[in-house]
Amino acid sequence: MTYNWAEELTAMEIFSSHHLICLALSFASIAVVLLIGRRLESAGSAKPLRYAIGISCLLAYPVTLLAYQLAGYHMPIEIKIPYHLCDLSVILAGFAMIYKQATLRELVYYWGLAGATQAMLTPDINESFTHPVALAFYFSHLGVVCAALYLPICIGWRPRAGSVRRAVGWLAVYATIAGALNFLLGANFGFLAAKPSESSLIDVMGPWPWYILSLGAIASLLFWLLSLPFRQTKQK
Repeated sequence: MTYNWAEELTAMEIFSSHHLICLALSFASIAVVLLIGRRLESAGSAKPLRYAIGISCLLAYPVTLLAYQLAGYHMPIEIKIPYHLCDLSVILAGFAMIYKQATLRELVYYWGLAGATQAMLTPDINESFTHPVALAFYFSHLGVVCAALYLPICIGWRPRAGSVRRAVGWLAVYATIAGALNFLLGANFGFLAAKPSESSLIDVMGPWPWYILSLGAIASLLFWLLSLPFRQTKQK
């Protein structure tokens, strides 16, 4: 009998065997890219790899649109306009891998590791990991995390003094614009208008709008923790 993945696999459940396999494959892929990146950077021949990562990140949005079309899904406004924090982060990651711009790289590091990693651990999707939408979801978030880790591990990039304050400040700007878009378009960018439909860390942060304050506080704490490895080093 032919094994039919589409029929046999159940929907994505957090920390189910399917989810854990997806996470393992994702982080194993990132580890391989980082190992190759370190060798190529040492040899001074890593530019094609950096560009490949950057272009892959920039392709994440059209790949997501294609996945929804292949699945025959109606596209909500949050898919048509890539303004969830992780959607914006993957676009920034694409440019940060191609252009040496300090603020871009700081935002990718802090936003990417704090946001995309959490999204991969608690995905807001219902589909199994072989479904086009799930594949596009992990392709996008994997790209952000890969770029965020490539910068310090392979390139030797270091955040500048005051980087945490800037990351928090730009996050406040993002949230302000997201709130305005949510009001005007009836959207839920940044999950600032309502909690995700799937289980996530937000579930334990209280009701709306108070969980928004908790999100800001936790983001600030995560940014500070991510800055600790660089406290005694200088920017490169």
